[in-house]
Amino acid sequence: MIKIFGDALELNNMIYYAFPTPKTLSKLERDDLRCVGLSFRKAEYVIDLSKNIMDDAVDLDELKTRGTQEIIDALLNIRGIGVWTAELAVIRGLHRLVVVPADDIGLRRIVSHYYNDGKPISPNELREIAKIWGKWGSLAIFYLVVADLMSLNI
Repeated sequence: MIKIFGDALELNNMIYYAFPTPKTLSKLERDDLRCVGLSFRKAEYVIDLSKNIMDDAVDLDELKTRGTQEIIDALLNIRGIGVWTAELAVIRGLHRLVVVPADDIGLRRIVSHYYNDGKPISPNELREIAKIWGKWGSLAIFYLVVADLMSLNI
């Protein structure tokens, strides 16, 4: 998606791509995004969200001023955005490191390995464990994921 629809910048004989803007994405058709691997429904959601951003129905700058849970709740009201997506958007887009995407089964597996002798844990159990990490929850998750990958010698 980035290479096809994002702007390119050449620097020192390397090409870097920017994520496509809402303006660019809002003008696409579902089939345009299907060719880069998005499902019909996800392509629809991306285009709809981009149009809502362009029409100011979704104000990203205003969202930044809210508390973390308020942002997640607001994102959950947008068609096509679930808990995992909202939490990841807060982590990656707003750099709020307190968030832990506890519904992610892969993360639960990794945390259970280090904190629960490998026995499966629920999303709520992961949230309880994450409380000890305080405002650094997503950073702790990042390091646990890296540790898990290193143990696989990837």
